[in-house]
Amino acid sequence: MTLETALGDLNSQSYFVWDDFLSPDEVASISLDYQKLYDEGAFSRAGTGNQSGERNLSGGIRSDETYWLDPLALTLSQHVFWDRLEALKTRINEELFLGLWNLDGHYSRYPVDGFYHRHLDRFASSDQRTLSMVLYFNPDWHTGDGGELRIHGQGNPATQTDIAPIAGRLICFLSASVLHEVLLTHQVRLSFAGWWKRR
Repeated sequence: MTLETALGDLNSQSYFVWDDFLSPDEVASISLDYQKLYDEGAFSRAGTGNQSGERNLSGGIRSDETYWLDPLALTLSQHVFWDRLEALKTRINEELFLGLWNLDGHYSRYPVDGFYHRHLDRFASSDQRTLSMVLYFNPDWHTGDGGELRIHGQGNPATQTDIAPIAGRLICFLSASVLHEVLLTHQVRLSFAGWWKRR
């Protein structure tokens, strides 16, 4: 995919899918970093909502574990995709004037039978989240492994698009309007989930 195609898709359908955003070697390096953090017990149970009273740790909505990245303390592997995403942000702002400012995000690990029910990424109490992204680190993902990101059609909830979590694939979508969910996964599913916020 070219940048021009990605921006065109974002403008016309509110999301884009960019395959091979990361190379296999880059994915392998990031996966080692990911596994090291998991083995050290750095991940914690994910919740929903934010810290201003909405937060909910109920497992009925989502079942992943997360590790929040600190942009001031990134490892070399984390810098690989973080810096590339920051460069992409600059181009998106130049072309689409979305006012994207800072990047916030976490590693997300879904266990077997993991899921995240349908939701929007923007909080009811804050409109800062503007553009969401998911970047995948699953090199051996096959048809039947589940874990697809399902995007629900705007204006027609009956239409939907399922996108497999293939290694190196980046998905970006508008946080305020794109309803989405993570379908039941039959393998451990690894990703980075993030949001560009506006001031």
